Amino acid sequence: MRIIKGVVLTLVLLAAASGQVPCPTGPLSEEQLTTLVKGKVAEVRVRQFIASCGLKFVADGGAVRRLKAAGATTAELEALRRAKRPLSAGPLVVNGVSMEFVPIPAGEFVMGSESGEALKRMSERVDEAQARFADVKGYRPDATLDPVYSARFSRIIEAADARKMIVLEGCLYWGTSRAREDLAHWTQADANHAIANTVAWLKERNHRNVFVDPDNEGMANGAKNWRINEMIEAGHAVDPRCIMAYNAKSTPPANADLA
Repeated sequence: MRIIKGVVLTLVLLAAASGQVPCPTGPLSEEQLTTLVKGKVAEVRVRQFIASCGLKFVADGGAVRRLKAAGATTAELEALRRAKRPLSAGPLVVNGVSMEFVPIPAGEFVMGSESGEALKRMSERVDEAQARFADVKGYRPDATLDPVYSARFSRIIEAADARKMIVLEGCLYWGTSRAREDLAHWTQADANHAIANTVAWLKERNHRNVFVDPDNEGMANGAKNWRINEMIEAGHAVDPRCIMAYNAKSTPPANADLA
């Protein structure tokens, strides 16, 4: 533990797999952050505290200039720009793959529209989208990715990256998808191959802000008895860093990263 001008910092060595840094102070004030910048604290730790604690103040042009004058590095200022402020719901947790999570307090809220006309318009848009894209399947019969689908999905991921959003890649939507007609001959090995090809595609294009759900709601597991843990293992074999999710009702397998 080190005390710097009244700011108490607990520097904890954590496993590289998690990369999490606790926040002992709560959201940082500009004064606290200035003290960190001026102190002999490693740049990476300053950035981690900014991400973990969040900010009490608005990082406007004046604050950025003052922190830069205090010695803030370009990387620290970038972390400042990305920081959440203020964090009334609790501390921000950053894991080892640059995904950020903010606790949301429990409560009730109204979702959607009460207007029947609005729902009708939404239904019409869904029908239109299905007419345009329902014949574009993510996988070909040999479990390779369909190039039309993958090109479109790549643009979606890039657009999400530009907006600092994380994308869920749902691989097998077996319940209502027309793909079942073309992939009826698939076995467990084909399903595993499809997931491996998906992760390889993400890795080749350096799409990092994505997590993969092999089997949406366990639909393929229920219909074909394909084992989701094997699909997850197939993805991890290609890229151990890829976050593989589990989205079925039963107990998640031990190799699932997110459930």
